[in-house]
Amino acid sequence: MDELLNKITNLYAKNEMNDLVNANNEKKLLYLYCFYHYYNGDEDYLYEISDHCRYTKEFQNYAQGFFEEESFDEKIIDVLLPYYVDENNPFSKEELRFMIAQTQGMIFQYQRGVYTLAGNDSLLREYWDKDTKNKVVIRVITNYEASDFDEKVALQSYVSSFSQDENISIEIILNDDLDDEINQLTSNKKCVEYGELTLDRKDNYLSYGEENSVIVNIKASSLRENYMRYGKAGLLAMNLRFYVPNKKVDAGLENTIRNKGEYFWYFNNGIIIVCDDYKIEDATLKLTNFSIVNGGQTTRMIGVIPFDKDFMISCKVIKNKYKDNQEESVRFVSEVAEASNTQKPINSTDIIANRYEQRMLKEKLAELDIFVQIKRGDNAMVNLKENYPLPWQKTKNSELGQILYATICQKPGTARNSKAKIFSDPKKYNAVFSDLNFDFKIIRDLLYFKAYYAKWLTSIKKDRLADNYKKGLPRNGFYYFIASFMLMLKFTYSTTLTEFLKTNGPTTEKGNFVISQRTFDHRLFKYEFEDLQKPLFELFELIYERYILRVFRQMREASPELAYSNFTKTDSNYLNNIVLNIYDDFAYELNSRVASCLSHFIYVETDEDQLKTEELVQRAIQNYDLKGQLEEEETSDSLTETLKEKLKSYRYEIYKAKGIRAYKIFSNKELETLVSLRPRTIEELYKFNCFSSYPNTKIRKYGDDIVEIIRSVVGDRED
Repeated sequence: MDELLNKITNLYAKNEMNDLVNANNEKKLLYLYCFYHYYNGDEDYLYEISDHCRYTKEFQNYAQGFFEEESFDEKIIDVLLPYYVDENNPFSKEELRFMIAQTQGMIFQYQRGVYTLAGNDSLLREYWDKDTKNKVVIRVITNYEASDFDEKVALQSYVSSFSQDENISIEIILNDDLDDEINQLTSNKKCVEYGELTLDRKDNYLSYGEENSVIVNIKASSLRENYMRYGKAGLLAMNLRFYVPNKKVDAGLENTIRNKGEYFWYFNNGIIIVCDDYKIEDATLKLTNFSIVNGGQTTRMIGVIPFDKDFMISCKVIKNKYKDNQEESVRFVSEVAEASNTQKPINSTDIIANRYEQRMLKEKLAELDIFVQIKRGDNAMVNLKENYPLPWQKTKNSELGQILYATICQKPGTARNSKAKIFSDPKKYNAVFSDLNFDFKIIRDLLYFKAYYAKWLTSIKKDRLADNYKKGLPRNGFYYFIASFMLMLKFTYSTTLTEFLKTNGPTTEKGNFVISQRTFDHRLFKYEFEDLQKPLFELFELIYERYILRVFRQMREASPELAYSNFTKTDSNYLNNIVLNIYDDFAYELNSRVASCLSHFIYVETDEDQLKTEELVQRAIQNYDLKGQLEEEETSDSLTETLKEKLKSYRYEIYKAKGIRAYKIFSNKELETLVSLRPRTIEELYKFNCFSSYPNTKIRKYGDDIVEIIRSVVGDRED
């Protein structure tokens, strides 16, 4: 642990940040956990950790860090309580209980609408949304090492028992948990090169496919041996997610492993292994280049829970059909992992990591020297700092989703406050990712913008003359800033757009819709990254003073309790106020300060660019009429129900005729997507991402029938 604490301290020092100068080990432990758990060991996010953590014990504030976690259907606030122990400060369960009680008391105040703004209450307020029911995880981070698994389980039960609200859960992260996470993130092993598992008996297997994949029963003791040896070195590298504590699931697994081993085979789904090759010799399964793609939680629990009597586990061993074709191999393993994990709670960004458009995004940006992490642990496979040394060269698909939703779609509030919905809501996801046929230099330039915005924030922190407005609004308002810049460019490049808004209004439903479409297709800056700091800093000051601060002050006069974070987490404040101010500067005679600022550095369109821009603007205007047609269709309950029943009947007929299970034709969730988006062509089935698993196979087998059914119920689209 000392080595890791020294590492995080040195990283901050190397980046000329004083956060950990003379800091105690407890603060270092907090920063270390955040560095790996939330930012996957990427040192370009050190400033973000500083923003999320305020280490102080004043006012008995034990909550020192606040983060939002991604989830498909709810917002989760992590409240972090660091607890460093040593010989001078030994571990105490009473101290642990008091820390949790104080923190719950603070949260209960917020639930009742009481904002004292004392100590770290003010930071919690930035993540609290009074209009939704907040789920909270109080997470104690400690370097304490449990003596054995029994003590660890006892401690986990001890802290969780203090929860006094159904929306609050309490967890403890011990030294070995943090060590496991760091090892998995930093390991560069993509698989285990060779390993052996013991079967229940000789020749007891069921083979399938031309490649002879098999289903076998393996001994728990042999799986445990592999976990002990390779658990941090590739055994779970292909699994979609890391181990996620789940009290109910873990308790059931533990009870079965300890006390009902003979029933484990019946109670548990087993594990799935993908390998390049295998051999079965007597009762030994010999695996080459293998990894567990499903069953990581089961594997970890068997690896750490003591048991006296061995028992059997069901194991599907899939021999990679495409091991000699790298692209097909990745696709095949990804589809196996996604299909076998979709029934379990998992990050929205993890479950979409294997889709075609995500892989294409990664490949296209790699051509521009940008590394995109599309799955947790992705960055362990490359030497990031050496291969991608500049801050704009590294990003995540979740971050890109937020940036594109804020800029092209002009929804900065949703981008900031509902990141998970961009990936779990098909309409939002498709708005961002369904059409990636554009100049990817747009994304690169937006990452330039983000990199210099982080530098600008640092300069504000060091500016003694900066007031609370200047410190608070930019820190919370990145997506407002980048959305404002994109809108300025949309107006700069198209007089047709501003003329359209003179008639229809920039804040009407029609106006909001048209500005939320892609209206140009070329890069943003005429200079490269190293020449942009001065003009971008001038731009940030302009956007802050002329648009964002002006609107915030007006709104705070009406609502004095308005917080910076609550102001920037809604789309309405942006669309109804800031958009209007920006439009006023462009609609008639361009404001001289704005014109001078932009002329210094924005890209100048060629004749070809101008033609493409005009085409995209006209298409955006026409798309509003198509949107109205779709909404009219969606409001027809009888039409929706008819379509749903027709598709369900079709699925049932296939099942009866061929014995194919319903979810393999299309799942209920995929059915809802088909009914909602109503694709009329094979191309639209692909474009709208109607199938979350095996899309190519399903479209090939059932696509023609599905689009024909949809057309028969709702008709063809009007041109």
